[in-house]
Amino acid sequence: MARQYHYDPTDVLHPVVRSVARAVILVGIIVPVGYMLVMSVTPNVEVAAGTLWPSHLSWSHYLTMWAGTGLGAGMVNSVIICGSASGAAVLLGAVAGYVSSRARFRGRTSFLTLLLGFQSVPTVMVLLPLVIVMAGIQGLLHISVIGTYWAVAIAYLTFSLPLVTWFVAAYVDSVPRDLDDAARLDGASMPQAFVRVIIPMIVPALAVAGLLSFLVGWGDLLIATAISGPGTHTVAVALNQFLSNEEGQALPEYGTLMAASVASALPVVVLYIGLQRFVVAGLTGASVKA
Repeated sequence: MARQYHYDPTDVLHPVVRSVARAVILVGIIVPVGYMLVMSVTPNVEVAAGTLWPSHLSWSHYLTMWAGTGLGAGMVNSVIICGSASGAAVLLGAVAGYVSSRARFRGRTSFLTLLLGFQSVPTVMVLLPLVIVMAGIQGLLHISVIGTYWAVAIAYLTFSLPLVTWFVAAYVDSVPRDLDDAARLDGASMPQAFVRVIIPMIVPALAVAGLLSFLVGWGDLLIATAISGPGTHTVAVALNQFLSNEEGQALPEYGTLMAASVASALPVVVLYIGLQRFVVAGLTGASVKA
């Protein structure tokens, strides 16, 4: 009988190489974020001059940004659109992922592989057909589509639903089928077993899926620019428009832009902190069990 060897994944790289890699990653994350925070309290004159550290702190940027950037309306629109798309993705993806995991049908593996492969398709390749379809529906039914909340939410759902479905299916695969069988023996139907038994066990996966699908829309600029309207512009579009207006000015308000960028990142940070326990459990469980 051949001897089996078990390797520790951490032994793949030398400890020095791992330490250097961690340091490089930390620097790559901390330096841009730190620079953004410093520039958000630096006077615009010093920002334009390339000053790395302000002579005095200017907190006024966090007051003026609300009037000059349209940040408030953009954040409200982003919460509505991304929250709706994320909720729909989690709801539909949980059902589709459960069925994909538990049902045995021809082409199941290929179906899940295609869902994962869809994430590699560039957004710009899907955007044009999506806009054409929405414009066609708008002309055929004589209803407003492009420029509405639900149109942008559906566009984000198009990109997040395959990822959520694949992620939930991989996580449900780790849940023993005996639990489903026990629930069925107790008289529960398949939907009842899903709601009462499976859902409580995959809450971490649903939290990760919800966060990932929320981030799909929150940081997007391309889709929101093409499909949203003046009343439904997201926070990314508001920041981009403010930057476009400032280019070419005698004294661009880059400090105000940095303050607005910090404020726009706070909802995501708060969401992640609130779901941190579930996110860590979901990512760890998926990586180990998938």
